[in-house]
Formats: sequence, C-alpha cells, structure tokens
Amino acid sequence: MSHSKRLKYSVLTLSGVVIALLLYTLNWVRSADLGGLSPLLTVGGNLHPLLLHLPIGVFIYIGLSEAWNCIDRAFFRRWRIPGGLPILAFGTITAVLSALFGFLLYLQGAYSGELIERHMNWGTGFAIGTVVTLCSALVFSEKSQTYRFVLLLNITALTVAAHQGGLITHGDPLQPLFAAEEPEEEIPPVELLLTFDVVDKIFRANCYECHSVDTKKKGGLLMDSYAALIAGGKKGNALVPGSLEASKISNYVHLPLDHDLHMPPEGKPQPNEMEIRFIDEWILAGASPDTRLTEQGLSRELVTWGLNYMRDEKDVVEPVEAILATPKEPEIDFVKLISGIEKYAENSLSRVGPEGQSLVFSAVNARDTLNENVIEKLIPAGPYLIELDLANTAPTPGSIRKLLQSTTKLKRLNLSGMSIEYATLEPLLGLSTLESLNLFNATLAEDVFSLLRKMTQLRHLYIAGTGLSPEQVTQLKMALPACEIVGDYFLIRHRPNLPAESGN
Repeated sequence: MSHSKRLKYSVLTLSGVVIALLLYTLNWVRSADLGGLSPLLTVGGNLHPLLLHLPIGVFIYIGLSEAWNCIDRAFFRRWRIPGGLPILAFGTITAVLSALFGFLLYLQGAYSGELIERHMNWGTGFAIGTVVTLCSALVFSEKSQTYRFVLLLNITALTVAAHQGGLITHGDPLQPLFAAEEPEEEIPPVELLLTFDVVDKIFRANCYECHSVDTKKKGGLLMDSYAALIAGGKKGNALVPGSLEASKISNYVHLPLDHDLHMPPEGKPQPNEMEIRFIDEWILAGASPDTRLTEQGLSRELVTWGLNYMRDEKDVVEPVEAILATPKEPEIDFVKLISGIEKYAENSLSRVGPEGQSLVFSAVNARDTLNENVIEKLIPAGPYLIELDLANTAPTPGSIRKLLQSTTKLKRLNLSGMSIEYATLEPLLGLSTLESLNLFNATLAEDVFSLLRKMTQLRHLYIAGTGLSPEQVTQLKMALPACEIVGDYFLIRHRPNLPAESGN
C-alpha cells in the first residue's frame, strides 16, 4: 500500500472515531447532570463562543471560493481561487473542538430550552459534516461533484446552527420589522391580567434573553412562567409572594449596576424606575398570577401606568380614567364579617359610631395567631376602619400593605413592636384622615425615616424605641410642624412661637 493510500486510510479511520465520539457525547450530554464542572472544564466551555468563529470563517471562505470557481469555469477560466486540504483540515479540527467545548458550556447549566437543544443538534451535525467533507475531498478530490455537494450540505447546516447561535446571543434582528407589521390586539383595560400581561411584558423586555425556555437558563432560572419564578434558580427563591427581601428578582435589580449580582447585567437593557416599582408592588401585594390589574390593590398611579404600558397612551387614557374615577362602593355584611374574624381573633373587631358604620380592630387578643390569612379576611373591612391596632404581630409586610391600601377613613394606626418597611407604610401617604401613628419599639428600615417626613397629615407620632437619633427627630419636627412627636427622651409639641428645633 502506497504512502498516500495509508494516509487516506488513517484519516478515514480517525474520522469514523471522531464522528462516533461526537454522537456518543451528544447523547450523553442530554441526560447528564448539569452544573458542578471543574474550573478547567468550565474555562473550556467558556471558550466555545470564541472558537466557533474559526470554522465559520474557514467554511465561508471555502464556500465562496467554490462559488466563484464555478463562475470562473463558466465564463473566464483564468481567475480560479485555489482551495487546499490544509485549510479544510484546519476548519474541520476547529469545528470538532468547538462542538466539544459547546458540550462543556451546556453542562455548566446556564443554557437550556428548545432553542439550545436545536443549536446543539445542528452544531454537532455541522461538526460531523466537516469531517465528512474532509473525507470526500480525500477520497473523491476537491474537484469532484460529490465533494461540492457534501460541502453545500455542510454549509447549509452551518447556516442553520449559526443562526440559532445568533438568536441565543443577540435575539432575532428582524423582530422589530415583523412586530411593526403586526397590529396590536385590542384588549379592554379591565380584562388585563397582572402577571401574564404587565409583569410578563417587563420580564420579556429585560429578562427573557437570559432566562427563558427558548433562549437560555442562566443560573438555572427561568422567568417566562409563574411556576418557573416560584421554582427559582441556583441562587435561591426568585419570587416569594409578599416579601421583597426573600425575592431575588427584587434584590438583584436594586444592587449597584457594577455589582457582580446586579441583574440584568451591566451592558444589557435595564428596567426603568416605573418597571422596577411595579414589580416590587406586585410582589408586596401577593404576586397573584391571575388577579386583574384593576383588582390587585395597587395605587391609582401604578394601575394607570400599567394600563398605558400595555397599549398606546392615546388609546387608553379615557378608558383608564373612566374605570378609576368611579370606584364601586363596597358592600359589606358587618355581622358576617365580624363573626368570620372572631374565629381567629376573639373580641377583636367592633362597630362604633352613631349607626355602627365604622369599625375598630385590635389584635390584643390574637398577638400569636394573627397572620396574613387573618389580614386577608380583614381587607373587606378596610373602607370602614377608623382604628387599627396590629402591635407586636408578625403578618407579612405585603399583607399589611394590602390592608392599608383598602382603608379610606383610618384615623389611628398602631404598629408597635413590628418590623416596618418603606413599602408597608407607603399607602399612608395618600391617607388624609390619618391622625395618629404609633411605632413604639418598632424596627424601622433605613428608608422609612424619609417616608415619615412626608406624612404631613399626622398630629401624633410615637417613635420611642425605634432607634431614631435626636437629630433625625429634629428633622421630623421641622418637616411635620403640626405633629406631636414622642421620642425616647423628649416630647416635641407644636409651638408656633418657638423655633422648629425647640422642644421639651
């Protein structure tokens, strides 16, 4: 056997081994456990996006060369571009390595979904096709029609695999054109669902590129369904209804832009202030997947923003105003409501006033049993509550917020001994009837101080034991000159003839 024949035989044998290896590895990777790669293998996976450009460039060059050579043979016969087995061999080797490194990238667990699966299949097919193309050039020569036909098939596989890879990395570049041609579906504002319309649109614009079934699954997290949000990812709970602190989708977006955990990452589209606020309010309100936007209990401002966000403002302003301007008068059966609350908190809810149309609630008999379920049952009483005492109880901040949002006549509120967040008290800013707020021994988040300074409707504020400094209390007095403020060491009363910072 001649040297050239032995070389061809060796190459063909090696090619068969490589094809078998690629097919076996592809089948194994599909069922392998994701994540937990060693640092060296992780680095190998990270090289896939860099290495894949080499075989792409080689086969684009070879394909264009063959196309030109066909034109040259037909018309000129003088400007043929030489091919060369070394170039083809280089493209084949880098294509195989790129496929193997792609398997390592998939095993990291950051990418999953149908699009990833298709890209992996077509990419493996292209790598196998490069081996077959090299073998056809050795067996039939580079001038044979068989070689050119195999090359054409392989370039087709390359085109499909490269297109899918581009969709994964950059999205569909033609999407704006098609989106512009599709008429928006007219949806009556009152029919909009919170999660699957507004929230999902925010996620689609800012998160789907890295966290959806059709693109990637970075950090093991998907955000294209409510169930996936609840399931979370490798970093923990993505969504915990009622708690911003436990919900990673809120935590990460509030981190500094250059922080390693800030999401979306620096350089990616970032949600604006209203989008972030809407997501936070949705979480605090219980993150219901099927509650209508107008029934969720969000502020009028956010409901209006959400409706306008879903459609052109010029088409929705009038319907929004019509919906929000005439709220339905709540209907309530006081006897049924009070008896329902009595099951969980005995002697806690009572009727007051000339006709018994006002309610007072005190949790003094239910300090240990009052939870978000009881608060939920109390929400229908919100429009009639004039006094609310939740001192030393521990329902979720989101449930308290929903209850406070339902109140319209509340005059006195006691949240002593509780953990208070800014979002919990925010509904009180628009409550003009509120006169007294008791925060004795409450644990206040840092930003609550700025909110208290805005509550100019207050006439009595109890902040002893909250840790606010004398300087902060002085600032509160300057911001709330008509309010009696009781602190740890002093009582500050309204005295028009004295400087604002004076007190007893």
